[in-house]
Amino acid sequence: VNTSFVVAISEKQLQDSSFRIGDVIKGTAWTKMYPEREYADYYRTGALTRIIAAAGNTPVNINLPPWRITPPDLKTYEWRGARMLSLKSWKNECFQCVWANMANVTIEYNWGKTQKHRFESFCYGPKSCKLYKMGRPRAVPYKGRDTCYDDGELDKLCTENRDDDE
Repeated sequence: VNTSFVVAISEKQLQDSSFRIGDVIKGTAWTKMYPEREYADYYRTGALTRIIAAAGNTPVNINLPPWRITPPDLKTYEWRGARMLSLKSWKNECFQCVWANMANVTIEYNWGKTQKHRFESFCYGPKSCKLYKMGRPRAVPYKGRDTCYDDGELDKLCTENRDDDE
């Protein structure tokens, strides 16, 4: 039986264990309490142990996507900056890449009073990645104003400090 699910682990757990996508692990976890805000199926993991290493510990070609390496620390993701990734790409060819991420995005709908939340997929990988597809512009609603659309201009700002191969 091949059952797919998403498990959230802390950055410290990742650093201590060097888990990679494709590893078979066992441990304990809690099911999500707030489905509208939590993407992963399981949280608060503990007693994690690697049972089988991904791809039998064979070396991976770090020059080809999708990158199935040990994820870097969160500061690296922050420095690289996110680009919008089409949901279809995230679910398919990019799902196992360390640079593809799903996040709960908070939109200040009525500044300081009302927020809206939604899940969005992002890519932190090299700008030159052949698998990358931005997808449709995303609507950003604001109370009392016309809906704005992010057509990728924010991506340029978020990733302006790196070149195509970073």
